[in-house]
Amino acid sequence: MVAIESFCDSDFWEVAEFLGRLWHDEHSSEQAHWCGADELCWHLACSQASFVARSDAGVFQGIALVRSDFSFKDEHWIAKGNEIKAAALADGYDSTIDNIYANDEDAILAEAAQQEGIEHTGELVLLALEDSARGQGLGARLLNCALLWLQQQGCSTFRLVTDDACDISFYDHLGIGQLMKRQSSSGEDFDIYVYQTSVADVLKRLG
Repeated sequence: MVAIESFCDSDFWEVAEFLGRLWHDEHSSEQAHWCGADELCWHLACSQASFVARSDAGVFQGIALVRSDFSFKDEHWIAKGNEIKAAALADGYDSTIDNIYANDEDAILAEAAQQEGIEHTGELVLLALEDSARGQGLGARLLNCALLWLQQQGCSTFRLVTDDACDISFYDHLGIGQLMKRQSSSGEDFDIYVYQTSVADVLKRLG
C-alpha cells in the first residue's frame, strides 16, 4: 500500500538524492547530490501544492508538484536554493550545471502564455517516480491528486513542460495534447515540449 501526503521539509534530502540519481547519473555522486538539491529547490519555489508517495515502510516512491498561479514564488525555497549553491561551491561543485534547461523551460512557458494565455490554467511542475514504483498506477494517482487540487483552485486547463529524457508516452496515452515543441538552446540534440489539455478530461480518463 502506498500513501500520498504533502511534502514536508524532512522529505527534502531524500527527494533531492532521488532527483540527482534520476537526472544526473552521468556525474559523480557528489555532483549529482548538489544538482538534485538545487533543482528540487527550483521546483519547490514555484509550486503551491505538493504530493509525496511513500510505501508502508516509509520509502519514497514518487512526487508531484503543481501550481495555479504562474507568478507564484516561495521565498523559503528561493533562499534554500541560494544556500545549496553556496554549500556546493564550498564543497568544490557547481550545482547550477543545468541552468540552461531552467532558462529554456521558463522561455517556452512564457512563449506558450503569450500564444494561449494562462487564465484558468495551472501547471504540473513536476511528476516523477522511482523506477521500482513504475507500472503500478502510482503516476496516475499522483497526477489525479495534482489535478484535483488545480480543479479546486478554479483551473479548467493545465500545462506541463517536459523533454526527450522523460516518458512522454504517459502524457500521450492520457490524451494530453502537445502545444509546443522547441529544440534546447544547450546545443545538445534534444527537444523541449509544452503539453496542455482540460483538467476535467484527464481526471475522467484517470477514473
